[in-house]
Parts: sequence; C-alpha cells; structure tokens
Amino acid sequence: MAMTRLLAQMTIADLEPAIKWYATLFGRDPDARPMDGLAEWHLAPTFGFQVWADAERAGRSTMVVDESDWTTSPPG
Repeated sequence: MAMTRLLAQMTIADLEPAIKWYATLFGRDPDARPMDGLAEWHLAPTFGFQVWADAERAGRSTMVVDESDWTTSPPG
C-alpha cells in the first residue's frame, strides 16, 4: 500500500464559526464542502484539513500546526 494523501480532521460542535476561524487561519475559504457538516481545505497536493460537525464528539480532537512565520497571532 502506498499512501497518497493525508487529511487531518478537527471535530467541532458548530460548523459555520469553525469555518470562519479556520478560513482566517489558512487565509482562504474552504476548498470543498463535500457533504453536510464537513468543510475541507486542500493545503498541499498530498495534505488537507477538515472540520467535521459532530456535537457529541466535539472537543476530542487535537492538531499541531507548525508555521515558519507567525508574524501575527493566530485568530481567536
């Protein structure tokens, strides 16, 4: 098996505020909304990020973001 893509996912309670927050962080709106409750950013050809609305599981995800130039604070 050869992996060709990796998607990190953050489970959140409320989709629209999360989209606004991550759109600010990534500097653009989501690249795809493939189904209800899901927004996706394609950050590189082989890497992406998703927010998934699931109030029961929200708050149980973690993600590490390394940035080479934090000239301003991240949003929020």
